Amino acid sequence: MTQATRDISLRRKGSQTRIEIRQGDCLAGLETLEPGSVDVVVTSPPYNLGTRYHSYDDSSPRNDYLDWIDEWASHVKRVLAEDGSLFLNLGGKPQDPWVPLEVATRVRKHMQLQNMIHWVKSIAIEPGDVGGKTHLDHTLAVGHYKPINSPRYL
Repeated sequence: MTQATRDISLRRKGSQTRIEIRQGDCLAGLETLEPGSVDVVVTSPPYNLGTRYHSYDDSSPRNDYLDWIDEWASHVKRVLAEDGSLFLNLGGKPQDPWVPLEVATRVRKHMQLQNMIHWVKSIAIEPGDVGGKTHLDHTLAVGHYKPINSPRYL
């Protein structure tokens, strides 16, 4: 993938904020940045769950994948400002639930965890849970999810 950069400038009450969005290979891009020059990194790296992509192999051996996570985390740490933040979106699958925790353990070597948010993509509401005034007569499922037909998973 070629490196693409887009600058966005925002003006607020006389001050100017510069936002730079970069698209490309993360390691190559991070190497071009000065130490401590980045305030925020928002990323959702490949999950290595075997997802079929057009041009990316998402099925590396687990240790190779975790070594790659370790490498980019060290580069992110180098470029983050002292008070900078990394927002890291991780994914997993019920058949292999340890992947996000193993990734977090590798990132832990370089950064301190401040908050963890668990994104529940679906909610099921039973009629009895909402009271009689709603007239709900069946379970209401809201959200995006892939049903898993197994007593082993939530």
